[in-house]
Amino acid sequence: MTSLQDDHPPTMEAMRAEYEAETSRARAALIEHSLVTMPEGEDCRVVGSPPFQRAVMSVASYLGPPPLTSKRTGYFFVPFTPDGASDEQVTHRLRTNARSQLPTISVHEAYPGHHWHSAWLAAQGPAHPLRKVFRTSYFSEGWALYSEKLLRSVGYYTTKGALMGHVEARLFRAARMIVDTALHCGDMTPAEAESFMVARTALTPGTATGEVKRYCAWPTQAPSYLTGALEIDLIRDEYLAAGLGSLRDFHDRIAGSGALPLGLARRVALGED
Repeated sequence: MTSLQDDHPPTMEAMRAEYEAETSRARAALIEHSLVTMPEGEDCRVVGSPPFQRAVMSVASYLGPPPLTSKRTGYFFVPFTPDGASDEQVTHRLRTNARSQLPTISVHEAYPGHHWHSAWLAAQGPAHPLRKVFRTSYFSEGWALYSEKLLRSVGYYTTKGALMGHVEARLFRAARMIVDTALHCGDMTPAEAESFMVARTALTPGTATGEVKRYCAWPTQAPSYLTGALEIDLIRDEYLAAGLGSLRDFHDRIAGSGALPLGLARRVALGED
C-alpha cells in the first residue's frame, strides 16, 4: 500500500475531480448490475470538505438531504487539509487518497453507500417518520462498508491496486475497533493509538493524528462500520435462504427501512415487522 500511495492526485482540487469521476462510475455500476432501485431526482455533489470540518475529519465524509423533506441532493465531502497546512501535511493527505483507494471510498460515500441510502430513504414517502430522523451508525456505516464488498462481488475493482485498496479499507475498519475500545478503556494513549494506526493500516502519520482526534471526540462510532457490515451480511444470507426475494429486493427493503439498530433491521428485512 505504501508503494501504491505514490500514485495519487497532484492537488486537492485534482483529488476532488477524480473522486467525482469515480462516483459517476460507481453509479453506472449499480444500474448495470441491477443491484438497487435508483430513486428519481437523486444528485450526489462531490465538493471539498467545509473549513470547520478539516481539522477533525481527515477522511472522506457525506452529508445527506434533510430527513423530513423530499430533497434527494447529498454532498460527498472530499477531505481537504486545513488552511495553512504545510506541504508535508498536504502530501500526507493526498497519499491517503491514492488512486488505488478512490474506488472503494467513492462506493462507501456515494453509490450504493451513504448517498444512495439517504436518497432511497427520502423516496419512501411519509410512513415511519421517526425512521427518517433516528439512525444508528451501526446500520448507516455498516451499510456503506457492506456496499464496498458488494461492488467487489460484481468486479468493480478492476485493477490489483484497487482491489488492494478495498481490502486495506476493510482492515482499517478492523483497526478502528481495536483503537476506539483501547482509548476509551484507558489501555492506549492517543500517541499510542496514532502509532498503532500507522503501523497496522495504510494511514499516513498526519491522517492518523486526525483519525485519533475523531475517536477521542466520538466514542463507540468507529467500531460501527465493520460490526454493522458483518451483521448485514448475515441478514442478507437469511433473506436469500428463505426465498423472500432477489438481492436487489433485499437491498431496497432493508435500506428503505431507515438506519435501524441491526436487530430491528433484521425483523423488517425478514418480514417480521
